[in-house]
Amino acid sequence: APHPVRFNELIRTTWSQRIRSSYMKMFRIPVLPELFFSLFPRLLLKTAFGYTLQKEEIERYVQVFTDRNTLKSALNYYRALFIKETEFSNRPLQHITNPTMVVWGEHDPFFDPRNWSNLDRFFTNKPTIMKAKETKHFPHWEQADWINEQMAAFLRD
Repeated sequence: APHPVRFNELIRTTWSQRIRSSYMKMFRIPVLPELFFSLFPRLLLKTAFGYTLQKEEIERYVQVFTDRNTLKSALNYYRALFIKETEFSNRPLQHITNPTMVVWGEHDPFFDPRNWSNLDRFFTNKPTIMKAKETKHFPHWEQADWINEQMAAFLRD
């Protein structure tokens, strides 16, 4: 996930991120996303994963998300994202002090690539940014071996 401040900057200032995030608004509408998923269960999965999932894997996800409680839980994540701001959410975020590696999919349909630029200001130490080529929203799934190699190298350093 992108840094929340950077993501909010882009959603306020770029059409690209607004369009890519439009599904979040749809997911917040009562009943509509449930209806959409019941009519087009494979469309969302193919958009998010691309064509890296095998047919059996897609069918397993469809089977899991046809359970009303599972789908409701997943949608509640998006429904809770925009709940009225609280005192906690208005506090400034502190710099991230731990060594950090950010991995993102080169062809992620949901996040504008600018989410991964201009991040140094949020970290005490410059983060390592890894672009997973030929991947979409789930690079850790789509290129698991490469991601694991990159993470192992990062942790050794």
